[in-house]
Amino acid sequence: MKKLILISLAFLASYSIASAQNNVHWEEVAIAVQPGSAGIVYNLVDDFYSSIEMPEGTSVSLVGIVNAPQWNEATHLLNFIGPVEGLVKLRELRSGDKYQAYNRNIIQVAEILSITQGKTLVRIPGEEGQEIYSSQEWSFYVEDQRAFGEAFAELMKSYKPSGYVSLGQYTAGEGARTHYIFANYPDFASQLNTGPQTAKEQAAFEKFFNKINPISTFRGSITTQEAGNWN
Repeated sequence: MKKLILISLAFLASYSIASAQNNVHWEEVAIAVQPGSAGIVYNLVDDFYSSIEMPEGTSVSLVGIVNAPQWNEATHLLNFIGPVEGLVKLRELRSGDKYQAYNRNIIQVAEILSITQGKTLVRIPGEEGQEIYSSQEWSFYVEDQRAFGEAFAELMKSYKPSGYVSLGQYTAGEGARTHYIFANYPDFASQLNTGPQTAKEQAAFEKFFNKINPISTFRGSITTQEAGNWN
């Protein structure tokens, strides 16, 4: 792990983005919302998280699942993102009578299916203030994380993404997954055109897959669209 972090830092420096945001931790709650109740869930989340002062650097987002593997029964994800200290403070705020009432109301119209935690290892920021139309996450079971990190770093030297991209690691609730690649798209066209756009990028992707296929197993991808964000 230490070697992979060093690789990540060197990669960030090579892109002259040493001033980029620090890597973050996250917690993701997968829920299955009853048909016709998405608006109720949004209002409940908004009522609670608009009523508290969010710790510095943290955010909460509610996203709807657009595309996912057939075995995934979740319809929405509630994401908590930020530095460790901020997430600890946010967890403390998720308590008390008001939070208990919020929770009781949520479970009347939605079922909590799973809770997953993780952290980013490499972050490639998109343009500042860029809108987010949708996001996609590709999950892998990685046997050689150093080789996987090196392959990702090499790929990003030749590929220019349309928005934010990160390489991260699952730390709890991950099932048969260890790492993920996450990307944001500023519009529908970018989502449809994800992947290599030139012969040089095509060659870089082929090299990337040739390196990771022997040391990892692809576990599937999921596409989401943001319904609300609180920070």
